[in-house]
Amino acid sequence: MNSLGNEPQQKINKTGHQILPQNQGNQNQLERAKNESFKLLQYCFLVTNLFVYSLYGIIIGVIIIIVWYLKYKRIWSKNIKKIDK
Repeated sequence: MNSLGNEPQQKINKTGHQILPQNQGNQNQLERAKNESFKLLQYCFLVTNLFVYSLYGIIIGVIIIIVWYLKYKRIWSKNIKKIDK
């Protein structure tokens, strides 16, 4: 009962829809804007992280290929020298 007295009076128009005071309407718009901006921040964070980690993956992959090539280049060069003798 006490909480009912603290809430602002809500008006209902003829069609049965609630009429919000101007402040509540602005607060709802601000709330929606905050939610949309938060979702956008989450999306941007995800896209940025995916991009950065894919770049890390490409760099690590190139390093692995270079190391593999250098290692097996030595082996192939030794085999070629043995065959030539």
